[in-house]
Amino acid sequence: MRAINPIIAALFLIAAAVIVGVAYIGWSQTWFASTSRTVDLQVTGEIVRTSSSAQLNLQIKNVGTVKLNITKIVIEVSDDTASYTAGGSFSSASISASSGTVTLDFSSNPISLDPGSIVSGYVNADSANAWKSGAKYIITIEFKDVDRGTTLTKTVTIQA
Repeated sequence: MRAINPIIAALFLIAAAVIVGVAYIGWSQTWFASTSRTVDLQVTGEIVRTSSSAQLNLQIKNVGTVKLNITKIVIEVSDDTASYTAGGSFSSASISASSGTVTLDFSSNPISLDPGSIVSGYVNADSANAWKSGAKYIITIEFKDVDRGTTLTKTVTIQA
């Protein structure tokens, strides 16, 4: 019985090493998207001001691959003495204002976002000074990864 040629055996070993190396790099670089998990939100907002009031319109999209629950939205404001109301998808929130922020608390009724889904809501202020023209305001969204229970935040800046 004859053995395999040493040159052919070496070529098989080199080919196997290259295949394993490419597979490892692909896995580590998340080229195989079907096995990777991503958790992220895309937030767009607009502040609309009139002579007597102001309104912040927010649209939040789950651009990740896992289901998320929004539990809190904290919005920076210029006038925390104004009266704030929420509507759209934010109407179930408990609202509080203090120290230059308005907090929408959804802990008792979180907003559920499947991958690719979008929610829209607004916060209305009875004062035009709630968000001053030309100023930038920070919005922080707290959300949970439903599968793992991890609490994460997304912070965006919106200009009035």
